[in-house]
Amino acid sequence: MYTAKKIVKTVKTSDYLSDYGNVNSNLNYCMQCPNYNKNWACPVYDFNVEEVIKKFRNLDIYAVKIDFDKSDVGEKLPGEANAILKKSLNKEKRLLHNELLSKESARHNSKALIPNQCKLCNGCSRITGGNCVYPNKSRYSFEGFGGDLEKTASGIFNIPMKWVIDSKIPEYTIIFGGLLY
Repeated sequence: MYTAKKIVKTVKTSDYLSDYGNVNSNLNYCMQCPNYNKNWACPVYDFNVEEVIKKFRNLDIYAVKIDFDKSDVGEKLPGEANAILKKSLNKEKRLLHNELLSKESARHNSKALIPNQCKLCNGCSRITGGNCVYPNKSRYSFEGFGGDLEKTASGIFNIPMKWVIDSKIPEYTIIFGGLLY
């Protein structure tokens, strides 16, 4: 099991870009991800990300801190680690994705940024050159829009980022989403 706690902070987009976001260096991280250019939420984009962000004045950043049960923390067999992560991370990402869509529809002229890649489909149509199957629900990723997770976690939320590495589950991790407006 796990517990999840959501924290929301508002920053000026210009401050976020100058202090915590870095579209270019994040692109290098994105290029190492297996979803790079294979998921509509992820780069490569056919527009300038910074120009899009600069159209908005504020960014609400949603951090969901996922505390893993003590029995789940530590080195696990790969299948066991995947099961733990599927129950927690994927569920919380879906919940945050849906909440951000709701916030976006309630706030005129806003844009939601989802945690990581879109998981609405079992396999993204971008791989086969098709259009997005759910354009009304899919959004771009927080990371793909330059969100530096480590700087955001420590600088804005005062919580150091912990990563899931291979099959080692940390005591907690954090997922991020955002609402530009």
